[in-house]
This record gives sequence, C-alpha cells and structure tokens, in this order.
Amino acid sequence: MARFNVNNRTQGGVAPQNPNIERAESSWREAELAVKNAMQELGRAYFEANKDHAEAEYYEQVTHIQKCMENEILWHQYRLSLEGKLQCEKCGAVITSNSLFCNQCGNPVRAWDFSSLCIEVSISGNTAKQSVCRMCGKPLVAGAAFCEACGAEV
Repeated sequence: MARFNVNNRTQGGVAPQNPNIERAESSWREAELAVKNAMQELGRAYFEANKDHAEAEYYEQVTHIQKCMENEILWHQYRLSLEGKLQCEKCGAVITSNSLFCNQCGNPVRAWDFSSLCIEVSISGNTAKQSVCRMCGKPLVAGAAFCEACGAEV
C-alpha cells in the first residue's frame, strides 16, 4: 500500500488508493489554513482596536507593527515616485507625484520625505550611496541646490 508524505502525494508517484484519504488530507489543510487566517484576523482586529491605547503587555508589539506599517507605506510611495506617481492616502488613487491635491477625492497630497530609507542607487553596475530628493525620491546631482525632477530645494 502507498504511503503519503506531507505534500499530499504518494511516495514513488503512485496515485492514492483511497480517495477518502485524499479528501480528508485536503480538508485538514483547509481547516489548518482557516485557523491560521482566523488567528491573523484576530491579531489584526486587536491591533486596529488598540493601536492608540495598547495595554502595557502589548505596547512594544503594537509600536513595532506601527513602525513596520509606516515603513511599508514609505517604501510603496518611494517605489511609485520612481515612476513619477504617488498614491492618495485617503482614497488610494494613483496620481502624478507633482500633484498638490488628489484628482479623485481632492485630499491634499503629503510631501514625502524618503531620506530615512537610506537608499542605495545602482550606477553602472556599481552600488553607491547617493542623495535623493526628500520630496520626490529621485536621485540628486552632487552639489545641487534644487532637485532636477521636481524643483524642490535640497
């Protein structure tokens, strides 16, 4: 009789002899995933409900998550800025990076400061630290007083 491994396949490539085993294995994996997703959702719900006043016991974890979320948003905005775009923080619309207001919801657009990202720019295959504009994230020319891409003062 064939033996099952953890990848829900039989050893030696032989098809399972009992379809009930395969169905039970699949249902078990689905139930396992449902538990994992439910636990993640509970953690997400706790975080959202308590992010502004976390219990002392969870303060460090909540603060860490907030910093990670801010970093995620900053990297996402930087990534978009490399294409001359931004994402509206209110409605999520992708707009041009030189916009002062969102063209979908009218929300004022924040001037992003990418300097904390410590971005390394690849130049001709070599990796070198290069200054980037704090407004648009584009690389700055050495000694420039203004950004060539957006005109912001350096």
